[in-house]
Amino acid sequence: MTKTGTYKILAVLKATYPRFYTNMKADETEVIVSVWSEMLLDVDDNIATIALKRLIATNKFPPSIAELLESVRAVKYIPLPDAGQAWEEINQAISNFGYYRGEEAMASLSCDTTRQVVKRMGWRELCSAPLEHEMANRAHFLKMWDSMTERIKENQIIPDSLKLTISQIGQSVPSLPDNATYIAS
Repeated sequence: MTKTGTYKILAVLKATYPRFYTNMKADETEVIVSVWSEMLLDVDDNIATIALKRLIATNKFPPSIAELLESVRAVKYIPLPDAGQAWEEINQAISNFGYYRGEEAMASLSCDTTRQVVKRMGWRELCSAPLEHEMANRAHFLKMWDSMTERIKENQIIPDSLKLTISQIGQSVPSLPDNATYIAS
């Protein structure tokens, strides 16, 4: 997001939430614009404006940067199905394709995240599981689904420039050996 775009966002926030910005001084405005434009660097001005309007329509209080980034994610990306829908889709694929037609079954799944979780669980294992294990398989699926979708959402929210910086820091820090123990100080 450009600084000009950030000033426009701040102007809209001042207009829609005037009570929260009445005593803001010029130097505070500059700091806010600087931080917001840095954190929203990878966001297109138009998408940020749409995301802000989405928040204004639903929030009684002015949004934080994190809330705006979450709204940007909601505007930019197709929503993932919920875990229940994904599990129903898997059961339908098991019914339609069975044990031996796993590739066709995987292709029938509408979401890449669903396919990834099924691959981790094992298509044949899901198909051949006894009926009494269905609840356990469903619980495992839901846990894996939640973990994977949270990572996806976080990855969609964190600005690319920040991900790059974090990655560079991670590469410069030596990793601990596998047998290292952690001692709290």
